[in-house]
Amino acid sequence: MPTPFPPRSRLASSILLACTALLGHAPVTWAAETAAEQSEQLSFDIPAQGLDDALSAYGVASGAQVLYDAALTQGLSSRAVSGRMDRQQALDQLLAGTGLGYRFTGARTVTLQASAGPVGQAMEFTPILISGEKIERDLQQTTSSVAVVSAYQIEQARIQNLPDAFRMMANVRDADWADSGYIIRGINSEGVGGPAGRPLATVYVDGVAQTMQGARRGALGLWDVEQVEVLRGPQSTVSGRNALAGAIRIESKDPTYHWEGAARGTAGSLDTRGYAAMISGPLVEDRLAFRLAAERSHADGGIDYPFFDGMPRLDEREDDDYWQVRGKLLFQPHGEDGVRVLLSHSRSYDSPAYADVDGPSGGVGYFDREWGHQSDALFSEARSTLNHNTALEITQPLGEGLTLTSLTTHVKTETSRPSVDLGTTGDIDEREIAQELRLNWDDTRYSAVAGLYINSGEEKTWRHQQRSWESYQRRDRSSSDVDNYALFGEMNWHLTEQWTLIGGLRYDYEKQDYHSVSQRVDRATGALVRNSGSGGDTHYDAWLPKLGVQYQIDPRQNVGFVVQRAYRGGGTATNFLINEVYDYDPEYAWNYELSYRSLWADGRVRLNANLFRLDWEDQQVNVPQVPGDFTSDVVVNAGQSNVTGFEVELGLQPTTGLDVFASVGLAKTEFEEFSFVQNGMALDLAGEPFPQAPEWTAALGADYQHGSGWFIGGDLKYTGTTTSRSQLEGAAKDRLPVYTLLNLRTGYAGDQWRVTLWANNVTDEEYVLYRYDEPGYQLATVGRERVVGSTLDIDF
Repeated sequence: MPTPFPPRSRLASSILLACTALLGHAPVTWAAETAAEQSEQLSFDIPAQGLDDALSAYGVASGAQVLYDAALTQGLSSRAVSGRMDRQQALDQLLAGTGLGYRFTGARTVTLQASAGPVGQAMEFTPILISGEKIERDLQQTTSSVAVVSAYQIEQARIQNLPDAFRMMANVRDADWADSGYIIRGINSEGVGGPAGRPLATVYVDGVAQTMQGARRGALGLWDVEQVEVLRGPQSTVSGRNALAGAIRIESKDPTYHWEGAARGTAGSLDTRGYAAMISGPLVEDRLAFRLAAERSHADGGIDYPFFDGMPRLDEREDDDYWQVRGKLLFQPHGEDGVRVLLSHSRSYDSPAYADVDGPSGGVGYFDREWGHQSDALFSEARSTLNHNTALEITQPLGEGLTLTSLTTHVKTETSRPSVDLGTTGDIDEREIAQELRLNWDDTRYSAVAGLYINSGEEKTWRHQQRSWESYQRRDRSSSDVDNYALFGEMNWHLTEQWTLIGGLRYDYEKQDYHSVSQRVDRATGALVRNSGSGGDTHYDAWLPKLGVQYQIDPRQNVGFVVQRAYRGGGTATNFLINEVYDYDPEYAWNYELSYRSLWADGRVRLNANLFRLDWEDQQVNVPQVPGDFTSDVVVNAGQSNVTGFEVELGLQPTTGLDVFASVGLAKTEFEEFSFVQNGMALDLAGEPFPQAPEWTAALGADYQHGSGWFIGGDLKYTGTTTSRSQLEGAAKDRLPVYTLLNLRTGYAGDQWRVTLWANNVTDEEYVLYRYDEPGYQLATVGRERVVGSTLDIDF
């Protein structure tokens, strides 16, 4: 139970604090003995209240003794703490905003101290639990390279959406266009090349694997989100065919058994505005709880369209509009130790602004930010997506370290793809239903998972387009059905206190059924000029092994080495240029990864690193046959390619209230064998890097919070030079310049409110994400200009 010192016992408290400070410098072996107990997962349900009462409740729930001078807590209140977490994580939340710090002097003994700043910052890093590998473990025990953005960082750095989170990560960035993916270790999550690929890295939202359109424009807002994980490198053993480049997981916050709420309002330049709210609480005490969260945002894209004024869908192209509504129900009929049922559903709408601009050939500069001088409105689409996610997760403890989990998911996306003048109309409808059964086993010698995965998906597309110089209207439609089945397992076998053997295997099978119809209809008579259809069935399977070893140097350092195979199935598609169906081959890769994890300076310094080599065979690359015409895209297989590099990440808490991070990454990509025919000409890209793949990236940031409530922070992201995707479109090789983005924030936090003044791209850096720079035709996609604003957050 918490034990406050009476104000008069200053001498006794001073002696005790001095003793606990000495104990804090005990040998690392002592820390090892208590680490397991400190990381024990417990259930907390402590409402916001006076700090003394909250500490008493914490003592009961955690079994810990909290020692402090009563004067420290006078007049202070706590935040609510709810959910399953370890003792340190719970105390972090409870003390947030109080200006107090603490030190664990034993597994269940804590001393509070008068220190400013984010909770726990003066002591050591809170353990970060990673769930993306399906064996929940501390970040420091993983061999995968995982970049994590926590709820605290999301709030502190004013991170609004998934691409925003990438600014804190090395070897991760957004792609060069609204209709493309994300770049992980130099690899586009939709495949290298044009924007018509299939996932190489899957985005999961509360366990629901997003469709390709949903990953571009889906439930990607980070309001009321607990954690974002980006797993860099292949995750094929536990995630399957769409994980060759990695995986991205967004986990929202769960319902609580106490009442809590929050609201946010944002306003800024470029007509930036946003609103958000959340409420959570019990429906049946300790048995049934709910959580509702909603957010909406709007901003001007900053691009002018002087020739498209008044066109019916111009607003959808030039403005950035987003909203999401999410609900969760948590049911534990037998209490916290029994079955756990979590139902979640979200509905979101995303219509991102496009950042394409004309260049000098259009009579303007790239950073005049104008579009339409050289482009017909017919080819200027304004896509938007309505996304539905549903997940039902049932977790049943079986005793003896065994847990059975059933995860049932459904995702549906409806993407509208008209041009601004409605000369082009069309939809892309995607639906996937998946079922995963997973058995986890965790004891002192083994951490293991075995599972069965079934997925059934369909995609239906149609597109009508009237080109002014053609006497007919183009009408194309296609459908694709994919069934995927897999058995998988992975085990960490702790051979000794120092050595752990890692082994995994997945058998993955998929069946595809593809059909397309292409029609040409006479504009004047409506008669059918051409009607052709085609299709085909294909199936693919693969064995995906994983083998590795981890060595514990000491309780706070370990190294590991893992080898695993990755895969993406082949497929069937239509070559619309000649209106024929064709097949392309599956691709395979072997990844070799060396990891290092460490904590230093009593846990106040975290240094992690990964070194990797990916050897890729039959890589699928999207290439337009006619430069600039993406309807002519086909998938070709590059013979050989590779990616080599590393990530080094540093977290530092040098003093009370100050949190610093830094990361640097290298991803050197190369086509070893890759030649194809485009527009009648043979192109050979052997020896060239992948497009959109910067070799070097780096991130640096710091946040400081004073005990008075005032705070200040900033972060910057460096992106090295890249090769423009235009090289695959018949243009000469074009290396895009490096750029560095700086973001700053400051403000004041009260007990239940917070005001933040912020500026993104403070220096108004002008940078290019894509460029087609050929004589007579120049255009680009540019980065966002400086935006400044303010945000008010309220907790209740």
